[in-house]
Amino acid sequence: MSSYLTTPVWNNSLSYHERKNLWSDTRLRLPDIQTITSIDDVQLGSEIVFEEIDNTGKIQSLTGLAALYHMSPPVKPYLPAGRGEDPLSGREFWIMDNHNYALYARYVEAMKRKSDKAANKRFNDSTFRHFDAPTVLHIDAHADLDQPLQDLSPLLKGDPTQWEGDMQEKMRTYTTECTTVGSFIQPALESGLISDCIQIRSYYTLENLISSLSSTESSSSFILDIDLDFRAHEVFIPDHHLTIIQKIISSLASTSSLSSLTIATSPYFLDQHKAMKFLQQLKPVLQ
Repeated sequence: MSSYLTTPVWNNSLSYHERKNLWSDTRLRLPDIQTITSIDDVQLGSEIVFEEIDNTGKIQSLTGLAALYHMSPPVKPYLPAGRGEDPLSGREFWIMDNHNYALYARYVEAMKRKSDKAANKRFNDSTFRHFDAPTVLHIDAHADLDQPLQDLSPLLKGDPTQWEGDMQEKMRTYTTECTTVGSFIQPALESGLISDCIQIRSYYTLENLISSLSSTESSSSFILDIDLDFRAHEVFIPDHHLTIIQKIISSLASTSSLSSLTIATSPYFLDQHKAMKFLQQLKPVLQ
C-alpha cells in the first residue's frame, strides 16, 4: 500500500508554506522497496516525489521512479573476455530517485557487515562506530553536506546486536522525516555508518580517481555513489566518461574494495526520461 508525506519534514520541508499558499496539496509519495535482478526492471512512477518552487516562482511538481530498487545480487559489470568472474558478486546495488535514500542503504550495508562475527569485534560499542566502515566516493553535481533536522547518532547508540527488530523501520522513518536530498551524508559520517566521503564534482577529479585508487591499500573499502545529475546538462553520457566509471568499478572490485553501489536519478535536477536513458547507457557497465 502506498504511503505519503504531507507534513513539512524531509524533502517536503522545502518551500512547504510557499507551495501551500500556491494551492499545492504538499503530498509526496514515499517509495516501497522492490528487489530486482536487472536495470530493465527499473520503471518510472506516476506520482509526485519531489516538489519545489523554481526561480520564476512556479511550483515544479516532479515524478520519479516507481520504487526504491535493490539489486541483490547486483547485475554484472562489463568485462572484456578473459578478465575473470563477476567482480560485483555479493555487493549491494541500489537505484533511487531522491538521493537521501542512500542513507537508508548505508544502514542496510552496515547491517550486512555486522552479520560477520569478525566484523562485530571491530565495533566500538560506546560510540557505535565501525573501525573499518567504508569510504563513499560521491560522484555528484552537489556536495549534499547540509545538516539534517535531527542527529542520527542517538538512534544508533548501543550494542550493535540491537540493530535488528524495528531498527530498520526506524531508519526508514529517520531518512524520510529528518533528511533531504542535500543532507544525508553528514548523519552517515557522524554516526559512523561511513568513515569518509570523497567529493567528485568535476571531470578532473573523476578522471584522476583511477590513479588515486591504485595507490590505496587493498584493505580499503569503498561505496561508489553516483548521482546522474552529474551529467544533467548532457543528452548522453560520453563514452569516455562511461569508460572511466567502468574502470573505477573494475579497479575497486578487482581488489575486493567495492562494498556497494548507489545510483540516484534526482528528479528536481534531471528529467527522469533522460535519467532512464543514462541508466541504459550504464547498463553495459553494470551487467
